[in-house]
Amino acid sequence: MSKAILSAIRADIQAAVGSHQLCVGQPSGCEAAIHALNELFEEDSTEGVLLVDASNAFNSLNRTATLLNVQSICLAFAAVLVNTYRSEPSLFIDGETIPPRAGTTQGDLLAMAMYAIGILPLILHLQDEADQLWYADDSSAGGTIKNLRGWWDKLQKLGPNYGYFTNPQKSLLVVKEHRLAGAEAAFEGTGIQVSSEGGRYLQQLVAMSSKRPLWRIK
Repeated sequence: MSKAILSAIRADIQAAVGSHQLCVGQPSGCEAAIHALNELFEEDSTEGVLLVDASNAFNSLNRTATLLNVQSICLAFAAVLVNTYRSEPSLFIDGETIPPRAGTTQGDLLAMAMYAIGILPLILHLQDEADQLWYADDSSAGGTIKNLRGWWDKLQKLGPNYGYFTNPQKSLLVVKEHRLAGAEAAFEGTGIQVSSEGGRYLQQLVAMSSKRPLWRIK
């Protein structure tokens, strides 16, 4: 039933999230994100890109906010999500029954689209701070070091309202080599790693520097 529903309303979901989320069936969504990040980093005005890791994102999604927001963001998707998630389904673990009050249900085919809709208001709140790329819970932003710090601070402040909790120790700021010292100073105390070499983005190796191609698949 979920497959049939998604097939019928996929265009509505894609229209609702547009290019803000690339995880709802857009052709070559991952590849598009990689190429967009490539182009963003190469712009003269870009000093770095911030690759953010989120902790347990799908299980932490604010379900109440999502069910309210979907009714105004994508009405075609609202009925099935409300009918599926307005009650707390029982999880049976080692003889205990746990009623989950947040997140999507593991294995639910609606989960990816639900997450995209649920996190969209957060993305829109952040869009004036820096240029963003989102693929489900994998977020990234590019711009000046100052703008990236502002984007990070705002994400830290607003993210928990939507169930988005960052993991600074697994997040990475990749900067152009001549901006490395300034970036380290600006992000001191955040726990974020700062590098002029590269890191992983969407399970692919992003090797960013002026001396090598921005990305390659390993």
